[in-house]
Amino acid sequence: MSWPSAVPGNPFHVPGRPHWRCIRCGNEWPCPTAKTELLTGYRGMKLSLSMLLASQWVDCLNDLCALNPSKGETPSTRDLYERFFNWAELGVPD
Repeated sequence: MSWPSAVPGNPFHVPGRPHWRCIRCGNEWPCPTAKTELLTGYRGMKLSLSMLLASQWVDCLNDLCALNPSKGETPSTRDLYERFFNWAELGVPD
């Protein structure tokens, strides 16, 4: 599955940077629809999905830390881990 571009008018649920909200629905990314799209697009490719999410997780952490460097408003790495990985571990068939 190729990564869709995060441009206005894109029909996919992709992250808007640097705030990491879905450009389509405004929820935290990955939003419920993005999760479904990713699970469908990466069916049977658990390692590839994990690598994509790991890359996005690092980018998200860097972006959010840059937005709020000293305000203590950045989500914890644990919260971001749950946001990016827990659902994928449960939902992707091997």
